[in-house]
Amino acid sequence: MPSVMFLALDFGFGLMEHLIVAWILILGTRLLDALEEDPYSELSHRMSETIFHWCKKAIPLVAMANLILNLGQVLLAPILLNVNFQLRLPTVSLAVAFGMMALTRLLGEGKAIKEDNDLFI
Repeated sequence: MPSVMFLALDFGFGLMEHLIVAWILILGTRLLDALEEDPYSELSHRMSETIFHWCKKAIPLVAMANLILNLGQVLLAPILLNVNFQLRLPTVSLAVAFGMMALTRLLGEGKAIKEDNDLFI
């Protein structure tokens, strides 16, 4: 039973990782819709902040899930039938999260610069 539990955890953590990335990309498409209307609107700024916060939560969550799975297997190795240690680097998930974080920070800086420029006009 513990071996089956770890197989289910491995599947669940992998699914969680992909669902988080999918949610971030869905939020990104909503941000693109807001940017088409007005790139410097309050809605665009709020959407970029939402994406940034989701990315900030996703990075440690994905890393901790892999760490928990491997440490659990180390601790329960004597009772497991199959021990599968993997150094899994979720490069796609991390690249999407870091890329979206950089993009949203860039949009936030652009909005701040536009607001500063509007003060001078």
